[in-house]
Amino acid sequence: MPVLFIDIDSFKRFNDTLGHEVGDEVLRTVAKGISAVVAGAGGFVARYGGDEFGVVLGNVSPARAERLAWAIRRGVEDMRIQTHGLGHGTLTVSAGCVTCEPPCALRADELTEAADGQLIAAKAAGRNRVCSLTLNSGTLAIAEDVSPGWRRTQIVRLVVSPGQFVGCLVHGAGDRERSSRPVP
Repeated sequence: MPVLFIDIDSFKRFNDTLGHEVGDEVLRTVAKGISAVVAGAGGFVARYGGDEFGVVLGNVSPARAERLAWAIRRGVEDMRIQTHGLGHGTLTVSAGCVTCEPPCALRADELTEAADGQLIAAKAAGRNRVCSLTLNSGTLAIAEDVSPGWRRTQIVRLVVSPGQFVGCLVHGAGDRERSSRPVP
């Protein structure tokens, strides 16, 4: 069951500058656009908070889930919602996409944490893009909050299989670091 997290890039500044009525209309427009893209894939769209949306797709392949995430990104950009000098010129989104192939026994919170980690990676890579991850029964994804207060640091560890590697993306408080090391 693929899970997508979609976040409107630089929306807070847009919303604060142009007003909450304009922001609310943009949220409705983007939600309708996302819903239209995923309707044929048995997708369910929900506002996850603020300017973030969660999407749960039906039984689609990892490749199709990633194509749908890119179609959402392109679709929002193609809406040409003007930012009035506050960004790229038009509103964009970033997305994180996580699938299990074959279906694996992960809890819903593990899937959402992994999708959130991919969304964070998409934003860290420059926004207006999609980062995706396919998990399998030998893959573990953990997201941890390791710092107190509002300066949140995300650590996403990906264990592909014993003896291969652990990849770690650290993002927060201005620090970005990638590392890998063998798994015992």
